[in-house]
Amino acid sequence: MTSHPYDVLISAEFAQIVVSSYNTHCSMVEKVLLTYGRIDILVNNAGGASGINFGIGRVLRISERDWDETIAINLKSVFLCTRAIAKIMLDQKKAVS
Repeated sequence: MTSHPYDVLISAEFAQIVVSSYNTHCSMVEKVLLTYGRIDILVNNAGGASGINFGIGRVLRISERDWDETIAINLKSVFLCTRAIAKIMLDQKKAVS
């Protein structure tokens, strides 16, 4: 039986973290490296809105706190996760710079 170039062992793991905290991203990265020894792909897949008044046409009712939390979830989290993993992937020659 011949092997195909894409025949690889594929494994994935779910991690639920506080996405607006750099320390939780670093802890997640450490766990992945201890378990698998490397990181080959990063999927930044967090998103959402904070507060009951969030939505189209409701900008006048959104609190500044809810706005800040929504930005932390949707934007800051992508930056923090990428920052926690980028050097590792670059060192592995698996990142696109």
